[in-house]
Amino acid sequence: MLVATMLVQIASEVNAEVLGPLLRRSTMEIGVQVTNVDRVLEPKTATMDFSATDVTLIGRYGLTRNATLSCELYTGTDGVYRDSAYDRRYYTLGAGIQLLVWDGWGMRVSVGSHIKETFIFSKDGLACQEAHQSGSEVVLVEKSFEIFEQETTIWGGPGLFWYTITSLESANSFDCRGRERGSLNIWGYTLGVNLLLWDRLGIYSFVNYIDNLEPRAGLMYRF
Repeated sequence: MLVATMLVQIASEVNAEVLGPLLRRSTMEIGVQVTNVDRVLEPKTATMDFSATDVTLIGRYGLTRNATLSCELYTGTDGVYRDSAYDRRYYTLGAGIQLLVWDGWGMRVSVGSHIKETFIFSKDGLACQEAHQSGSEVVLVEKSFEIFEQETTIWGGPGLFWYTITSLESANSFDCRGRERGSLNIWGYTLGVNLLLWDRLGIYSFVNYIDNLEPRAGLMYRF
């Protein structure tokens, strides 16, 4: 199911970030992640700042020792993109893959790509319906060690981080169809730490820097 979801997303050419260290083979993690976005977007008329926070259900799976798959899901009416003046419904789907490219000197280097799309539908017809598309392509260096007999991994590296907002349909008397705003700058960096307690409970946090600092944090349970 994870592979199919990833392939469907790639085929739709959608440009999110579920990032972290590689997992061992056949290891699965399921949890939640709080994500902050703070970007400078450039529409056809003028530059604008966009800031939002969302919460998604996420999963990661060690397909092999050298490949980790990721996914994220959300649906609800109280999404954090929401303008409180409007009644909206949100659907989020994202998927990604991370591949090992080098292992040595106590460190591992991997490359990863994650894509995500959030559809925002106006339930009362008062707002523009939108598609928020985002993606990241990163190179990560990770180092694992133990603190008080608990596995700790520090990881980070450079990457490309995309964010685009496209208006899908008009609202009331004004036309917003086809309006698009995209990232003014896509180069950035990410740095994070994962703590695995009792080989089961994962606590992690990382921060991306593109135009501004964008923190993420989450809890995972490992099977």
